Amino acid sequence: MLTSDSRSVWKRIDSRMISDATIGLADGLTVPFALTAGLSTLGKTDVVVYGGLAELIAGAISMGFGGYLAGRGEADAHAATQSNTSTIVRSDPDRADSLIQEAFDAYDLPAELADSLSSHVRSLPKHVQTEFLMRFCTATASPEAEGSRAITSGITIATGYFLGGLIPLLPYALVGGSVGSIETAFFWSVAVMIVALLSFGAGKTWLLLRDSQDLANSTAELDEMSGAWEKQGTSSGSKNLALKCMRGSVEMLVLGSLAAGAAMGIIKVLT
Repeated sequence: MLTSDSRSVWKRIDSRMISDATIGLADGLTVPFALTAGLSTLGKTDVVVYGGLAELIAGAISMGFGGYLAGRGEADAHAATQSNTSTIVRSDPDRADSLIQEAFDAYDLPAELADSLSSHVRSLPKHVQTEFLMRFCTATASPEAEGSRAITSGITIATGYFLGGLIPLLPYALVGGSVGSIETAFFWSVAVMIVALLSFGAGKTWLLLRDSQDLANSTAELDEMSGAWEKQGTSSGSKNLALKCMRGSVEMLVLGSLAAGAAMGIIKVLT
């Protein structure tokens, strides 16, 4: 029998929120870093700090609105698809029956079982048939709250961008105004950005894969295997998770460094 800890495995991390945070943090770590690095060549700390803060605020607002509008677009597309599907269920039963049958045909079920399942779905209320077709034919299951999803997406991206941009900007805010101190701040900015990219890449990967790893361990507990086998499987799964986290951190570092390097190169060429 599953314990409460095992049942908690089914509470999934919102991968969309992690994706939004990734977009915001990745852009926040690279774009403001490149801007402040270019401004640091002027040798004035206040220009670097104020220019960086202005870019952070403007960028966070822009990214946040972009995330919100994208979320609203997805919600509108989902609503339109749901409306069309509902119309088919109400007005064209033959077409709805065909779609229901096609949904089961994709799983290569025995003919009798597929027919039985199709008949059962057709006997359900029309709104249930609509949800079934949305989930298995259009792959667009109903979101919990379409409007709040767009708002959450915008806030997550904007917050991630602002917080990510503060990391490479802080060294400039903590030094004096001399040219030598600005050069020191630049190297500290590079160092903290590298650490932040590595940490964020590993943390993002761990959050996304943690649930699947816990689920695998809980499933193993249900098998009639020896305790030694379960221990070995858990150890192997933890090792694989650690390796994937390392790969995620390196990927984030490489991609972030390439983006920052490209932006810095353009600034150098223009100045």
